Amino acid sequence: MAPLAFLERMDRPWHWVVLSAIIVAVVEITYAGLLYSPTVPSVLPLMSGLTFALSYRAPRRALLPLFVWMIVRFYWLLTDMGLPHVWIGTLMLLLRNFMGPYLTAVLFRARVGTGVI
Repeated sequence: MAPLAFLERMDRPWHWVVLSAIIVAVVEITYAGLLYSPTVPSVLPLMSGLTFALSYRAPRRALLPLFVWMIVRFYWLLTDMGLPHVWIGTLMLLLRNFMGPYLTAVLFRARVGTGVI
């Protein structure tokens, strides 16, 4: 059995704890790679990959911790940049970084099925 096979079920509290830890680790590793600087261009391949993988294999409710943590981190990033209308910017970054991999995974799953990952 695969080490992360529980992501397909998500029926125990510790599954959510492990998933949340994975999400926080991936997001923080991504921002550490950007040196926590708002001046570095934000290319987020780890976060996009995690969004795609969760959208493809896990139930939709498993995306909620990722969604919430991305909102928090984007808000902090835009606040550090000193931009006006931080919530609008947060929403736009969320749409840019979350919806692309999510829609790709949903369409890919509908077309191919679940046998790839």
